[in-house]
Amino acid sequence: MSSKPNGSAVQAALPMFTRTRPRPSALCPLPVVLPDTSTSKVLCLRRPRTPKPATQDCVVYSFGINYQWDFDDYAHALGCEVHSFDPGMTYPSQRAARHYFEPIGLGATTGIRKGRSTLYSRATGYRVETLSHIMKRLGHNAIDILRIDIESAEWEVLHSLPWGRIRQLSIEIHMWHMPFHEYAAVLAEIPLVHVASYQNTDWLNPHTLKKIHPNVTGVYEMTFVTADASVERVMMLAEVPPFEGYLLARLVRYVTGREGGHLGARITVGLIATSVLAMITYCAMRKSKGVWTSSANRALGYDGIRGKMSDLRPYSV
Repeated sequence: MSSKPNGSAVQAALPMFTRTRPRPSALCPLPVVLPDTSTSKVLCLRRPRTPKPATQDCVVYSFGINYQWDFDDYAHALGCEVHSFDPGMTYPSQRAARHYFEPIGLGATTGIRKGRSTLYSRATGYRVETLSHIMKRLGHNAIDILRIDIESAEWEVLHSLPWGRIRQLSIEIHMWHMPFHEYAAVLAEIPLVHVASYQNTDWLNPHTLKKIHPNVTGVYEMTFVTADASVERVMMLAEVPPFEGYLLARLVRYVTGREGGHLGARITVGLIATSVLAMITYCAMRKSKGVWTSSANRALGYDGIRGKMSDLRPYSV
C-alpha cells in the first residue's frame, strides 16, 4: 500500500463511516439489520416475488466464526447453502443440511499462513486458501453473500477477491496497524456499492474505539452490493424471518438444553435473559405512561426503548 496520503481516496471513503440506517433502494430493496452486542450487520434481501421454497439457489460464504453462529444460522434459515470457515475452531464438517464447516482461513495465496496470527488463539501455521480456489473446489460460480470477519487480515485479501462473482459483501474492517489514508485507499477501490455501515462500540477492546481520523474509530461493519441490475438471485422470499424472533428461539432452545451446554451456564443465561426482558417490559410500561424522561433517552442514545427495539426489526418497503 502507498504510504503517501491520498486526499481523494479519503474523501471518497469518509461517507462510509457515517452510521447510516439503511433504507430500501433499488440496490437494497429489503434491508435487514442483524444486531450484535456492540454493532450490527446489514443484509440486503429482495422483495417477495414467489412463495418461499424450502431451499434456494443462493450461496453464502462466512469467514471468521469463533463459535458465534448467529449470522450463519440466519442465512441458513433463509434457505441458502452456507459454508462457514475458521482455522481456529475444532468443529464437525457439517452443522446442518446444506450448512458446512471447514477449519481453513481466507488468504491472498493458498498455502500455510506465515507471519502475524489473526486468530483469537494466536495460533500460527494454519492453512489459508484464496476465495477463487475455494469456489473452484466447491463448484460455485458466484457467491450471493460473502461475510468476512478475520481480525485485520481482510486488508491482505481484498485485492485478490473475484469481485465479478460476488453479489454482496458483509465485512468487519479493523483499522489497527496503518494510517487511515491507506485503509481509505483500499475501501475506495472496492468495485461494489456501499449501502450501510455500523460502528463497533466494543469498549473492552482498546483498539476498537481509538480514533484514527476525526470522527472515525477503529472497527466498523460495512455492507456492499453489486451494481449489476441483472442480478436477481439473492433471496426472493415470501417472508423474511425476523431476526429478533430467531434469536429468541435460539435462546429458548439453549436454556432448555436442546442444544446441549453446561447446566450452570444455561441457568445463568436464563436468569440474565429473564432480567433483561423484565427491564425492557418495565421501561416500555413507564414510557407508555408518559414518565420516560428525556435524560433517560440521552443516556441510552436512542429514542426511548421503542427506538432501540426498532433496530431489531427488518425494514419494510
